[in-house]
Amino acid sequence: MKTILGWDINTCKSTIQFPTYHALWFHIILAETHAKQRISRKAWYCLLSELHSMVMGIKGGAGFFSHLQDVLIVSQLHNVSI
Repeated sequence: MKTILGWDINTCKSTIQFPTYHALWFHIILAETHAKQRISRKAWYCLLSELHSMVMGIKGGAGFFSHLQDVLIVSQLHNVSI
C-alpha cells in the first residue's frame, strides 16, 4: 500500500481509500454541519471544497455535490439553510 497525494492506494487490490486522518476529518465536518440548521456562505464553500476533494473515495460520489453547490447559486442570502 502506498500513500500518493493524500490517498492510500493498494495496487494489488486496485483500490483507493481514505487515510485514517482523512476519514476522521470527514466525520468531524459532517457532525459539525449536521448539528446546524443554517450555515454561513463561507463555511458552506469550505464544506463543499472538502467534499469535492474526497469525492474520488466516495462510491457514487461523482456529480453528487453539484446539488449542494446549486444552493449557493440560488440563494442570495449570507446564510444558507441546510
